[in-house]
Amino acid sequence: MATMTRRAVRSLVGAAAALALLSGCAAHSSPRATVVPDDDASSPTSQVQPSATARPTAAAPTASPTTAPTSALEAGSGTVAPCSEGLAAISGEGGAYVVSDDCARVEVSGEGITVRLSGVVGSLTVRGEGIGVDVGALGDLTLEGQGSRVTSGAIGSAAVRGDRNTVSSSGEIGAVTVFGNGNTVEGTRVGSTQISGDGNAVGDA
Repeated sequence: MATMTRRAVRSLVGAAAALALLSGCAAHSSPRATVVPDDDASSPTSQVQPSATARPTAAAPTASPTTAPTSALEAGSGTVAPCSEGLAAISGEGGAYVVSDDCARVEVSGEGITVRLSGVVGSLTVRGEGIGVDVGALGDLTLEGQGSRVTSGAIGSAAVRGDRNTVSSSGEIGAVTVFGNGNTVEGTRVGSTQISGDGNAVGDA
């Protein structure tokens, strides 16, 4: 009986000691920390920046269509030659000229000149090489030189001296005189003629 009592006492003492040990461990154990994810951690490290709003660029000015000139004078290719005291004198090498006034006498000399006579002309004298003249009705024409051309309306009389010149009239030519070679004079009707040289052609167009 005494033996059982001592065993029971030792069992109780051992259980008490074990309980005390567990209580001490529980007293010193640290509380469990709960980790809550941070909102910044879940977001991407590089945030998309809002794109800058593109400013509208000013539209380039639209080029206005240019109107084609209606005459050589408007195009700037004709220099106006005045008729002063009944005379317009044009001379030089190259270039285009315009005489718009009525003129008693027009004299053209040089090389490679182009002349337009839009007024009434009494007499026209052309001396040089490679000259071109456009004229309306004409009183008298004198053409001297090489390789020049006169285009006109009716002509009272035409005198041509030189080589390879041409007179082309859209009207009648009252009288024609030619001295030289390879010249051509033509009109709707040609009156009297005097021709000297080789290869000249004079007659009705």
